[in-house]
Amino acid sequence: TSEAGALGISLWASDYTLIIRNTINTTADTSDGLDLVNANFNNIYLNTITTSGPLENSGISSESSHNNTISSNTIIASGIDSYGILLDKVNFNTISSNTIIKLGDSGFGVFVYSSNSSTFSSNTITTSGGHGDGGMYFSRATDNIIHDTNISSPGEADIQTIISGTNIFLNTSYSDESVGSGTTLIRQWYLTVGVTDDSLNPINAQVDIYNAIGELIFSEQIGNDGMSTRFNTIEYENV
Repeated sequence: TSEAGALGISLWASDYTLIIRNTINTTADTSDGLDLVNANFNNIYLNTITTSGPLENSGISSESSHNNTISSNTIIASGIDSYGILLDKVNFNTISSNTIIKLGDSGFGVFVYSSNSSTFSSNTITTSGGHGDGGMYFSRATDNIIHDTNISSPGEADIQTIISGTNIFLNTSYSDESVGSGTTLIRQWYLTVGVTDDSLNPINAQVDIYNAIGELIFSEQIGNDGMSTRFNTIEYENV
């Protein structure tokens, strides 16, 4: 679409819709590639979405829409104050395996506002490093989990949170973060423990792991292969 304000695909009050293998392009201001409003339980897969207008475009914009799955899409959003994915008052969404690229000044790869309890997994989020750009931004958002994701934003901080509750970043790579007051960011990693004897042969053993303040965080009897099950461990909490 080339008309200002026009939308590539729009779902308004539409539930249980499958949007798959589309190529969506918008070239004007305020023209989102895919727009969801009051749309629930939809599946958005394998689409290529490009917005190249100079101002205020989102690859995918979702407002008051819940329990949607957005997976395996390629999203390229250009323009000032633009977003790869914009979530506004949405809950219980799954956003996975997407490639999200934000080009131009001011905006974010993913912007999460007043949205809770969603899972972001295995996404790659990059920005061009323009003024005011960031990888992911959370405002008034809590109980979201971001895992197995790579985020790179050479401009501003990769992760920015403000006036939010607790959000967890598990096995997620990024360089820097900015955490506002009243907000908790928990950084976690996967950990597997291996136990060997002096000859480096695996052995069974009881493994107990405590954190810095003496709390037991993992306990397991390891078998003959000498390897524990994988578990999540906290590197730090930024409050």
